[in-house]
This record gives sequence, C-alpha cells and structure tokens, in this order.
Amino acid sequence: VYQYCAFSSIVPFATAGVLDDYVYDRRKKGDLLSAEEQYVLAMQAAIGLYQAHLYSGGKATHTHADVKPSQFLLFEQPRPGRKEENNNTTIRDSMPIMQINDFNRGKFLTRSIKDNETCPFQMCHVKHKGSLYRSPEEYMKCADQTDGIDVFSLGGIFYYILSDGQKPWYYIRSYDEGVKLILNGEQPRLPNVEEYKRDGERSVAQVKERAKHPAFIALKEVMSKCWAFKPKDRPSSLQVVQMLEDKWHEINPSTTRGKRW
Repeated sequence: VYQYCAFSSIVPFATAGVLDDYVYDRRKKGDLLSAEEQYVLAMQAAIGLYQAHLYSGGKATHTHADVKPSQFLLFEQPRPGRKEENNNTTIRDSMPIMQINDFNRGKFLTRSIKDNETCPFQMCHVKHKGSLYRSPEEYMKCADQTDGIDVFSLGGIFYYILSDGQKPWYYIRSYDEGVKLILNGEQPRLPNVEEYKRDGERSVAQVKERAKHPAFIALKEVMSKCWAFKPKDRPSSLQVVQMLEDKWHEINPSTTRGKRW
C-alpha cells in the first residue's frame, strides 16, 4: 500500500525495482545493457503506455501525463522461459517484466461529436519544474494537449535506456536552458564514447560495438520520431509499438511475424 499527495494505491511489490535504478545500476556494475536488452525494455515501455492509453475505436481515451523512468516498475520473470522456433530461449525471457505505474495525473480524453477526433485539454495552472522529459506544449501556457504528450515523454524513456541512465539534456547547465532547447525543437545528443572512458575499456568497446547494432539504430530512429515538435507529427503509442515490433521481427527473422509481443 502506497500513499502520497492524498492518494492511496495498492500495487504489487516490484521485485526488480524501477527502471531508472535498473538501467543506472547496470552501468555502475560495468555490465552495460546490450542493444537487444535495451530494445526489450523499450518495447515493454511502449506496450505499457499503449495499454495505459485505453484505446477505443482506434484512438486513445486516456493520457498518463507524467511518463518518466521512475514510473516503470520491474518484476522478475515468474514464467518458464519460452522458446522460439530455433529452440533458443529468447532475450525477452532473461529480462524483467515492466509495468507502468502512477496514474494520479492521468486524464480521460473526450472526442468531438463532429469528426470523432480527440478533444485537446489544457493544464493552465500547472508548472513543470525540474523534469525535461515533457513535450514542448507542456511548457507553453495553456497550450492544447493530447495523448501526444506521453509519446514525446516515451522518447525520453528510450533516451534514458540508450544512454545507460542519463536524463535528456544531462550535459547542459540548467533546467531553463533545457526548456528553451525543447521549445526550439532541438533533440538531445546521446553520450559520446569519450564519456564512457571512466567506466573502463570494456565499456568503451561495448558502446562502440553496440552503436552498430540494428536494434540500437532502430530504437534511435523511433525515439527521434517520438520527439517530433508538433503533436500531429508524432506517432501514436500504438504506432510506436507496431514500428518496434516490425523492426524486431526484421532483426530477428527466426521469430514469428504476426505474433503478439
């Protein structure tokens, strides 16, 4: 049972912790996530967000409105390892199961009776201080918002995973500078190889090799699409899941295309 800000919730105990600690601790131990492990975590985050969006008639009916790494709980695998057609246990079964959490800021979305499009909402009196995971419109006073704000934040989740535990814009001097860059439509760079030298030669070699992996490259591309400045140019959470699933089957042809993740 967890209580905070006048809200109480009952949630299962996260046996593997939370996403931000998991990714950061892997780096601290000198055991960086492989490209495929990163992809599996990102895929689970995307599926979790899609499920939280409560799709009906092909459109989201709910928005989380506070997507960041600490909102994803991790659980040790309780099920026996599945096997693909080549009888090898999949990489998915070596990774914790992830579940999105904390819906106290969530909002149900309405639709227009004219064209069935999602009606935007505004959060005029909310000041976001400290987090650079948010979309440009969330830093604009009384700007229209939709479930697209979550997709933009999902790009930040992918960034955290790809960067081995760094927050977007970690290398800038101030929060306000980060907000200005977001409002200018810029996207943060990933850490360069030089920044891994303090972790040792093994980490440097792994980072260099990982950057060439098709899973790493594909996840970077999807991340960039999530960060489109205009909400209408961003994919939906459903489209993000579909893109990641399609690419996974392309990278791993032994898996069965069409099967649910």
